[in-house]
Amino acid sequence: MATAGLLRSPAFDGALIGGVLALALALGGVAFARPEAFAAILLFDFWLLAYPHVAATYTRIALDRRSVRENAFLLFALPPIVLAGTASAAWLGGAELLNTIYFYWQTQHYTMQSFGIARAYHRAASATRRDRLTDVVVLAFPIWGVLHRAHQAPAQFYGSPMWWPPMPRVLVGVAAAIAIGALALWSWREMRAPRGATLFVLSHVVITSVSYVAIPEVTRGWLFINVWHNAQYILFARRTPCGRSRRGSASRGARGRTRPSASRSRRSRTSRSGARFRASRGKRFRS
Repeated sequence: MATAGLLRSPAFDGALIGGVLALALALGGVAFARPEAFAAILLFDFWLLAYPHVAATYTRIALDRRSVRENAFLLFALPPIVLAGTASAAWLGGAELLNTIYFYWQTQHYTMQSFGIARAYHRAASATRRDRLTDVVVLAFPIWGVLHRAHQAPAQFYGSPMWWPPMPRVLVGVAAAIAIGALALWSWREMRAPRGATLFVLSHVVITSVSYVAIPEVTRGWLFINVWHNAQYILFARRTPCGRSRRGSASRGARGRTRPSASRSRRSRTSRSGARFRASRGKRFRS
């Protein structure tokens, strides 16, 4: 059955969903199976995915003068605030506090990106009502994963100390039951009318489950979803050319085309006025 509501095309959406998931599972799998390869894969992730991910963000908020004005707070005010907050956290709590903030904040960041892309697929399918069941699936699996990690309470993340809140096993079980139950209901619904969002949400479920639950070691588990997140955003940010740039070029082109016409019209009016003036003078001289 053909799926509806693609973001761009079957090839693009296939790369965004299947290609990115395959890349994350492959690189994360190598780093998990061969710990000595972790540093090299992390370097690849940073230089070829994470930093371009940041650059892609700036192409969305600082492409031209108008976007710079609209996002002035994000571009000029927020970075000093973040720098001051990071320095304060390092001074107050050292690596443990920085690690803890990073882990939870990044989890929220990954989840919100999935949430936003799922919404984009929902809009692409011309849906008018909010899909709350999809929202529950997208949010429930990261919550289960974080609670599972907190119950594990590994001593270190990224080679530095990490703080975890006390987490009873029963609460992890409840979160797992909610996530799996929501997934079962969602899957039953989606099998009747698959959409572009179907495969994307499944990829989110797979990578979240692998990263936070299936992989026992927290840092190597994190690498799976970090690769997935970075590569996914780079593609998603370029799903369409920048509309504003096209509109700007089109309007400049339109203005460029109308100016000669306006100029010709003015010249024509001037020549007609001159002709009438000369004719009237000629009549007076003849009389």
